Amino acid sequence: MGLYDLLYRHAIFPWLDRDGVLERTRRLEKALESPRETIERMQSDLLQGMCNHAATTSPFWHDRFARFGIDPSGVRGIADLAALPLLEKDDVRRDLARVRSSAFSDGEVKWSTTGGSTAAPMPFVRDRECLLERAAGNWLVFGWMGRRPWHRAATIWGAPRDLAPRQGFKERWGLRLRSREIVLPSNALDEQQMAAFASRMLRFHPDFLHGYARSVALFASFIRKASNAKIDLSGVSITAETITGEQRRLIGETFGCRVVDIYGSREFGYVAASCEKEPVLHINPLGSIVEVVRPDGSAAAPDEPGQIIITDLLNRATPFLRYRTGDIGTLGQGTCPCGRPMRWMKLTAARETDFVVTPERRLVSGVALAVYVSDPGIAKIQFLQERLRDLEVVYVKTPAFTPATLPTISLQLSKLLGETMQVSFREASEIPLAASGKYICSMSKTAQRYFRGEPIDD
Repeated sequence: MGLYDLLYRHAIFPWLDRDGVLERTRRLEKALESPRETIERMQSDLLQGMCNHAATTSPFWHDRFARFGIDPSGVRGIADLAALPLLEKDDVRRDLARVRSSAFSDGEVKWSTTGGSTAAPMPFVRDRECLLERAAGNWLVFGWMGRRPWHRAATIWGAPRDLAPRQGFKERWGLRLRSREIVLPSNALDEQQMAAFASRMLRFHPDFLHGYARSVALFASFIRKASNAKIDLSGVSITAETITGEQRRLIGETFGCRVVDIYGSREFGYVAASCEKEPVLHINPLGSIVEVVRPDGSAAAPDEPGQIIITDLLNRATPFLRYRTGDIGTLGQGTCPCGRPMRWMKLTAARETDFVVTPERRLVSGVALAVYVSDPGIAKIQFLQERLRDLEVVYVKTPAFTPATLPTISLQLSKLLGETMQVSFREASEIPLAASGKYICSMSKTAQRYFRGEPIDD
């Protein structure tokens, strides 16, 4: 650790942390060392407080509790909200003025929006206390991998709203001095940009790397193949996208460290992160409550894939109760086998729309499809499914493209999806990133309808 590292940790960071986020993080860590019964009691108190607050300050929630016969003062656990319909993004888009709490003026909240990877961004607001507790929760999750605010970090990110303030020289150096971070935009992952970023990392000596999962995998592949750089890290955290086991191994071997998955969102911050010993994600129980439900709305069995539903315990400015995230995962039974007194979960896919539904009602991951389809004539590929029996394949050619390329891919897809799936092809000069900066392998409205229990027959 250099002189400036010591100065930053013991003098500069304490001065910057005037809101006491680190102390909040330490309190949260200590609380989660409690027995499970104590943690569940704390969670119950947070849930009851949120329900009472929502019912008395939000016209939307006041009406919804009354309509479905729920007494918010009697809520002790998530099971007491079973009669409450799921909160949809469209509910918030259409009726934000009634959903948000009247307890906070416009001057007391901070506006945000969802990423907009698969649908129009949804605006919402957060109160100051929520922002501070959310920051503490995020550092709690980073702490599980050994990362603290004073560690140097490199980030590969793509959301334009996060990158905009970092473009100027003054802003970049201010960020580097304040948060010890260098950033590579994930929408600039060509060889020249990645080579330049590798050089910056070698000069900056970050301890950790964080970013979009597929972008980090692409950068790791570049380091292995096209760079002589040897970059050793203490840990890599990936989020926002799903990757294959092979890509995960590539990241770990390239940087010589553990790879940690983080599950989170704009609405809730970091919800869960990888266990140190088991292939599962620990849920922070004092930030949110996670449910997994079937298409008919009933609770999924342990390890049964379903829709991830989240109830926020922190944001009183925009109460999110039983909110449909659009993500797919499984919920474990009991506490994690590692011994931590927390619930745990797994991600089956990042989004409902990441799956392709076959005519036989089988679900196939779009990421798996992209990996399975292999031909030197294809640089990029994307799968679009509007109807059950139709799949459009958008592709970008390489110089190795031949007349046999598309028939080869068609045969590969028929083996995986069945011969009754009608596959069409559309050439593109580029497959653009989503507004959030993510690369979307597949977009299936059929899968979205399937997971919501709606008819999917053409």
